[in-house]
Amino acid sequence: AVQEEKRKRSNVAVGQDGSAKRRATRYSNDVLSGKIICSECGANYRRITRNTKKGKVIVWRCANRVEYGNRICKTSITVSSAEIEKAIADKLLLYNYDEKTAHKYIESIYVSNTISVNVKEFEENSMLKIREYQMSRAGLVGDKVAMNLLYEESYDKIKVFIRKKMYGMGISPKSYLMEDFEDICQDTFLKSFMILDKFHGKCRFSTWVTKISFYEICNRFKKLRYRKEFLCKNGEFDVSAIL
Repeated sequence: AVQEEKRKRSNVAVGQDGSAKRRATRYSNDVLSGKIICSECGANYRRITRNTKKGKVIVWRCANRVEYGNRICKTSITVSSAEIEKAIADKLLLYNYDEKTAHKYIESIYVSNTISVNVKEFEENSMLKIREYQMSRAGLVGDKVAMNLLYEESYDKIKVFIRKKMYGMGISPKSYLMEDFEDICQDTFLKSFMILDKFHGKCRFSTWVTKISFYEICNRFKKLRYRKEFLCKNGEFDVSAIL
């Protein structure tokens, strides 16, 4: 069993005629191994660990360039693992690179002066769920960029929902409650961010926030019922003024 494992990890492959030659790829547990291809010579890119002053850095290099210098492949570039992961995340609409998602959808990655990622067909809504969940987790540990994106990408949908909900409750566009429309939207997001750790990622973030907005609308509606400007002279509520 040990000898079999050694042969599997060896960089030397034995052909049917008994001849030995180096493999283009080496044994690796990385999900991207064998999927990154040099656009110039067609060889696979190899995962290499480099020691730098800042610690160990993972890079990918053309196997022909590693083995033979520039004799076969003259212009292939070295790319960092971070660059590959960013290209994959962008292609799959993710906020951060996700290994399981990459393993499921990545078909091939071609490297020239740019990184071209080929993926299997995927459902956009499912990817956006993963993206929003990633942003929520990043926001919880202090990533302000993630929080801003989560807000910006969901705000318009929440505004539309709140407006429709208020109209559906019979609230007039000229009512006092509609004057607080923007405040309701802002307060809804503020409360959602306060309990962001409860966001489970099983639905879109905007869907989750709509539930919070419904309670915010109801609370505002209740408060307005007790304002003095909505009382008639006889002490009874002027319902038409509220709606």
